[in-house]
Amino acid sequence: MIRKLVLYLFLCLINLQLISQNEESMPDVSSENWLAGSFTYSINNKWKLSFQEQVRFKYTTNPLDRILTQFELENSSKNKKENFQFDWGLAFRHYYKSIQNEPSSTLSQFTRFHYFTTYNWKFNRFEYRQRIQFQKRRERFPDTNKHVGEVRKYWRLKSSFAYNIKNWKLDPKLGIEFFLRSFDHPGGQHNKYRISLGTRKKISKNHYLIFKYMYEKEYKSWNPNVVHMLSIKYNFKKVNYTEKFKEKPKEE
Repeated sequence: MIRKLVLYLFLCLINLQLISQNEESMPDVSSENWLAGSFTYSINNKWKLSFQEQVRFKYTTNPLDRILTQFELENSSKNKKENFQFDWGLAFRHYYKSIQNEPSSTLSQFTRFHYFTTYNWKFNRFEYRQRIQFQKRRERFPDTNKHVGEVRKYWRLKSSFAYNIKNWKLDPKLGIEFFLRSFDHPGGQHNKYRISLGTRKKISKNHYLIFKYMYEKEYKSWNPNVVHMLSIKYNFKKVNYTEKFKEKPKEE
């Protein structure tokens, strides 16, 4: 199994390298900083709710790129004997996005829904995670419930690889994600991929800091958008379920 995962990762990297070679010069390169705070509440050993606030900045004339709020509901099913976990869930996101080349006070409103399934598998110190997500986004008229413009729909396929290093608190996590337009997606948008490398630091009980660098590039032969992103996220976790939900120690 490990050999298959390593081979899969190698093929993904080769594919990205071939794409980069096919794309001509003149990429549109930009940088972003993401700052976020989130709260995760475990209702029981299967259901959890999460809330997130995030601000994104760009190195442009309008530094503020967007402000978003997200709510998410997730269900988990674990198989401890086989060391795997299957999750599914849905989320709603509302955000304000600045319009480039316009005054900084000019903001557009957007809503986004997404649905996802994930598969986690652990083997010794190695962890593999596969996520499939479908999302659709639409712009809203200010101060109304009406929408304007076309609906943007994407499929997102992400593979993540993590390794638990012995006596080390900053375990690395590598991610490769592909953004694929749905068949009825409007024109003017392109498929893209994103590579991420990050880690998580436990500050104290229930308090965590997550650091991540991301590289994103469009599948486009001329003038592709290339984005370098640095993300810092604070997460607070709260567990509600009692001891009766926890696994009891085996009797000897």
